[in-house]
Amino acid sequence: MKGSLRERKPGVFELRIYLGEDAVTGEHRYRSVTVRGSKRDAQTELARLVTDAQEGRIAGRKVVPGKYTLHQLIDAHLAELNGSPGTVRSYQSMHSKYIIPSIGRLTLEKLDTRVIGQFYAFLIEEHDLAPATVRRAHALIRGSLRSAVRWGWISRNPAVDAVLPRMEKVETVLPSTAQVVEAIIEADALDADFGVFVRLAAATGARRGELCGLRWSSVDFERSMVRIETNVIPVPGGTLMKDTKNHAKRDVPLDEFTVGIMRDHHEAMVERATACGSRLVHGAFVFSHAFDGSESWHPDNASSRWATVRERTGLDGVRLHDLRHYQATMLLAAGMPVKNVSKRIGHRDAAVTLNVYAHAIEELDRESADVMGGLLGARRPARPAS
Repeated sequence: MKGSLRERKPGVFELRIYLGEDAVTGEHRYRSVTVRGSKRDAQTELARLVTDAQEGRIAGRKVVPGKYTLHQLIDAHLAELNGSPGTVRSYQSMHSKYIIPSIGRLTLEKLDTRVIGQFYAFLIEEHDLAPATVRRAHALIRGSLRSAVRWGWISRNPAVDAVLPRMEKVETVLPSTAQVVEAIIEADALDADFGVFVRLAAATGARRGELCGLRWSSVDFERSMVRIETNVIPVPGGTLMKDTKNHAKRDVPLDEFTVGIMRDHHEAMVERATACGSRLVHGAFVFSHAFDGSESWHPDNASSRWATVRERTGLDGVRLHDLRHYQATMLLAAGMPVKNVSKRIGHRDAAVTLNVYAHAIEELDRESADVMGGLLGARRPARPAS
């Protein structure tokens, strides 16, 4: 710790010591003390103050918690947030793009429920954000203010009662089988590797990050099966390799034709590596821009290529992720048990599948009624004459 001494007038000295930066605000903290007496007395007192500061006996100029800004609070909240990289990345983007430029400068004592509600309306009216996106902003603000309550900065969370935009249910645009086949053909014409990617997405129902993280060591040609065990997540500056979304590995059987496509793809990758004077590395990725398979595709690149395929085939509104919905819906419509479908696409339990694909289950219920009608027959039992 550093200290300084200044004689303000004869026999009156101002002592000032530096206490470092505030952990949250980043402000430089100081402690000032006035001493009356000789210069030697002032020097002795300065030495004592420096020692006390070094040993933590001086807290320094205290900042009133309510004076912290929302910007500072969210920074502190995100610093200790134990969330997925994707969630943290999304929150950081929301914070920098929308919160900081608008209400980030407001101190916590000026932040009330009305102001927060007005901010949400501003996001919709001025930035044309979807209600779901505004609700993500709410989750960040509410979580940060919850931390502020826990830390004793404020007494209550003003975001709890803020008015949120109504969520409008967005219907998934489910492609037909003919459209999926057309998309696979177009993807193959765009890039043979991406053609395999789209085929595998439709055949397994795997998420795009799970396919990007698939390694050849997880492909079992003898058993016609792939093991889904890793997930590639976009993060600032690159990607992060994690386990699957529900933290569980799963084996997904493949049809004979898809297995043949995978064999051809593997041979093409081996030939590509050989032509470059190398070979596939141990643990090579199934989808890689590196000739030796050492680096996985970036999930965003896969989505970008899908956008090109969608434009060329006229699949307006169909996302790459909807191939996952396509498979689950088709399997349920074909009568496959919900438990099996749930396991195949990697849901945590069958209840999630029932909730997400309730429409397909309802169609099965209608078919079940027709089946029972066929079994029981159309004749009505004769009633005895009265």
